[in-house]
Amino acid sequence: MLKESIMRYVKENTSKTDLENLDTALTAEEIAVFFQVKRNTVSYYLNQEIGKTLFKINTRPVRFFHKEEFVRHFFPVSKDVYASVNELAGEREICQGDEGGKMKKDGKAENCRLLLFDLDGTLLRSDKTISPRTARALEKCRKRG
Repeated sequence: MLKESIMRYVKENTSKTDLENLDTALTAEEIAVFFQVKRNTVSYYLNQEIGKTLFKINTRPVRFFHKEEFVRHFFPVSKDVYASVNELAGEREICQGDEGGKMKKDGKAENCRLLLFDLDGTLLRSDKTISPRTARALEKCRKRG
């Protein structure tokens, strides 16, 4: 019952997270204080869900996010564990189009493992060149494989 309550808390609070000011957002300590239990207990339950329903940023303190809610409210993620906030922010850069919006299909954010381009105006500019931003995004994708 405690584990389910913790997972519900993470899910509900993922969308409320301010990505520009993470502070203690969704850390095991913050969640432990909320539920009035030991941090180690919360950490144990959270880490069991990494790669399933959660992903984490391995900073100090470690921050945990509900994958589905994060993708719904922010941008797609491709990993279960990020080494830093900057590494996670790199996902945002790749997954945003020239207009700054998230890549979407039927209103849902898609994972950026495959990029498809509409060549009649999306990839190429009117002068038949690729913008520097698009070139950087393509290079990042190439490096990721």
